[in-house]
Formats: sequence, structure tokens, C-alpha cells
Amino acid sequence: MKFYQPLFFSRKKGDEVVLMTDLAIIGAITLFLPPSVAYLILTLVGDTDDFLSSMNTLGSIAGPIAFLFVASPIFSIIALPVGIMMGLFALRRGIAGLGFAIFAAALPFLAIAFLALIIPPASEFPLIMLAMAPFSMTYGAVMWFALRWRRPSALIERTSPLT
Repeated sequence: MKFYQPLFFSRKKGDEVVLMTDLAIIGAITLFLPPSVAYLILTLVGDTDDFLSSMNTLGSIAGPIAFLFVASPIFSIIALPVGIMMGLFALRRGIAGLGFAIFAAALPFLAIAFLALIIPPASEFPLIMLAMAPFSMTYGAVMWFALRWRRPSALIERTSPLT
């Protein structure tokens, strides 16, 4: 067995190996790991009594990013079932590599930003969509690593997409 994983490919029909309990555990990890890490960073660096003031102690960029990760389960609870279904489809087709997981997670935000740019009343909405893409990409990577941890046999490496 190889010890590396191709960036965009995986084993074909890898969804047959994944159980429903694996999907529930992967979904829980994907939903709660990024906010937990962000909250841990905010509480270690900032003041635990006042959560919003602890954002300011991290600097002008890191504080709001950590806050968005803490608040992200509100939005990701809607997108998580779609992401799991996309992941199962990618496992079925043999394209469930880490690169595909990251790209597929960012694609809806990038498509909405592109459509918002070409439709006439352009505002800051495309920039908001582009700013949300890295958060979605993080969730795609966390979901892939959770699958790799739970069921590595679903991602057995192959050298070519034609074999």
C-alpha cells in the first residue's frame, strides 16, 4: 500500500466502504472542530470574560477571522449535508482527493461572486463571497482529513485516473 495520496484522485467506489456512523462522526468533526480551535485561540490570547474584546487583542485580521470560525456553525449546518453528498459523489467517481475537496468547497462562493460581478448593480457582495471562500475551503479540508482518519480505505491511492 502506498503512503501518499494523489491530490485529486482516490479509489473508485470508495463510498461503499463508508458507513452511516462514519458520516455522522465526520459531520460532527467538520461542524465543531474549526469553531472549537478558533474559540480556544480567542480564549488563550484574549480576555475570557469579554469575548468580543478578546477579538481586538488578536489584531485587526486574526480576531474577526477567529470570530467567523466561532460563528460558522450557524451557516455550515445548512451546507454540511450538501458537502457530505458531494463527498460521497466524489468517492463514487474516484475524484475525492484533498485538492478536489478544497476546490469543491470554494466553488459555490466563487460562482456566486462571479455571477454577482457580471450582473449590473455591482456592490460589495462579490467581495463578501470571495472572503467567505477560504472558510469554506477550510471546512472542505477538515472533512477530507476526518474521512482520511475514519476510513482511509475509502481513499486508497491510485496512480492514474484511467486505472
